[in-house]
Amino acid sequence: MPAERTLDRAPPQADLERVKTMYEERQLEVNQRLTNLEKKAVEDKPPPPPPADKETLFAEANKKFQAGNYPDARKGFFDFQKKFAADARADNALFSIADSYAREKNHEKAIAGYQRLIDQYPDGDMADDAFFAAGQAAEAMKWCTDARAYYGVLTRRFPKSNFVKDALEKLRLLKKNAKNKDTCQS
Repeated sequence: MPAERTLDRAPPQADLERVKTMYEERQLEVNQRLTNLEKKAVEDKPPPPPPADKETLFAEANKKFQAGNYPDARKGFFDFQKKFAADARADNALFSIADSYAREKNHEKAIAGYQRLIDQYPDGDMADDAFFAAGQAAEAMKWCTDARAYYGVLTRRFPKSNFVKDALEKLRLLKKNAKNKDTCQS
């Protein structure tokens, strides 16, 4: 009599459980893909155009700045300055752009932003602020030579500025610490 063969086969209930687990895993994967696609669709949607009204544009940029949303604030201030370069607040917009970089501790970009304000609006009401802030950013980078230059120009060009007293004190401290490598790299 021939030997009976036994199949190593799981009972039908075990097959059903395995298929059910595979289905649930696949369903989770599909749901995750769908969620990712939905997020990408939202991210890829172009931002709404900036308002054409200069008051609204400046106010919205300032609101974003105050909320700490610096990238969006910079975009708003840049749009404002570009469209309304002759407006009395155009230098304020440039200052806010530079200041947002300083708040993010990106001092090199901050210095470039303050310098842009100084170059474009040398007699604007924010010029002395920009010289002082650029000096502070240079100090944060341990660029003492640059900091002294910004503070020095501030004290000469704007002798009545509210920043002169602080700039003179900073100049004194920078001169005193010029050889201290923990304070000054240049």
